[in-house]
Amino acid sequence: MSEVLSQSEIDALLKSGGESVPQVQVEDEVIPYDFRLPNRISKTQLRTLRNIHENFAESLSSFLVTKLQTVVNIKVNSIDQIYYSEYMLSVPNPACLYTFQIKHTDIKGILELNADLALTLVDRLLGGNGSSKKQSNNITLIEQKVLSVIVEKVMLDLKKTWQIIDNMDFVVDHFEPDIDFVQLTSPNESVLLISFEFSFGEESYLMNLCFATFAFDSILAVSYTHLTLPTSDLV
Repeated sequence: MSEVLSQSEIDALLKSGGESVPQVQVEDEVIPYDFRLPNRISKTQLRTLRNIHENFAESLSSFLVTKLQTVVNIKVNSIDQIYYSEYMLSVPNPACLYTFQIKHTDIKGILELNADLALTLVDRLLGGNGSSKKQSNNITLIEQKVLSVIVEKVMLDLKKTWQIIDNMDFVVDHFEPDIDFVQLTSPNESVLLISFEFSFGEESYLMNLCFATFAFDSILAVSYTHLTLPTSDLV
């Protein structure tokens, strides 16, 4: 155990201004960069995708206002590139998932409705005010049938708003309550996750669109060329 300093020794140290304290040299920390980060889509292309899906949100919102006879606001919350494994971990079980594809392409995707959003839509489509609650979040066959009106409209509006890129036909494959049974891509591949916020008065819910980004490479490369051409070149 070290000896206790006397008062005179303490005074001497204070007068020295701490010169006897060794200076610690901090070396610059080298932070490794993970070249496997899922950033396949450029910032310019992401801005284009945001514009496309903001138009989609506006179109779907207008449809729901008419269909449900209530105020509905939909906005794009975020657009992220993440690993498919990360997305899978974020999906609850049971879930409300609809797989879809774009005809004549390799592009596949997932439409994920928050369970509370799905059940609110069902209740309102059946004439309720959206306040009806269920003990279970399992979506029944009857509820799937009711939701098909909304899901088909989502596909139609995606087709309309994606025409700025190309003529794409979005088609629903099937309903799936368990993300483990959805083979969108391999877990270590990147996906494009577009999140929307639905607002019914004071209540808010989330909807996600998830695309496997590898299939976008050729399409976005072409779209980037003609979307960024000067106006004179487009005449």
